[in-house]
Amino acid sequence: MRTDLHVTLPAIIGHVLKEIRSEKKISQKYVADKLEISVSGLSKIENGVTALSVEQLFLFSNIYEISTLEIISKIETLVAKLNQSEIAV
Repeated sequence: MRTDLHVTLPAIIGHVLKEIRSEKKISQKYVADKLEISVSGLSKIENGVTALSVEQLFLFSNIYEISTLEIISKIETLVAKLNQSEIAV
């Protein structure tokens, strides 16, 4: 495994959440309003700067009308792909 390439778990989670939002064609403003945070705050979550709390995961699940298990499955799939490509998570 290459140790010189590393991706943080918050970055992976943020990427997955951004991907789901984009697929559902939901604006950042809409999601930020529902989460009662700023668009900047949402951007920090989607870019992996800010870690996601369990409560926020459930809120994202409700907003995106997708189960938390499905979100976690998407995260696990991306982690597995990164591990196969020798990127440390």
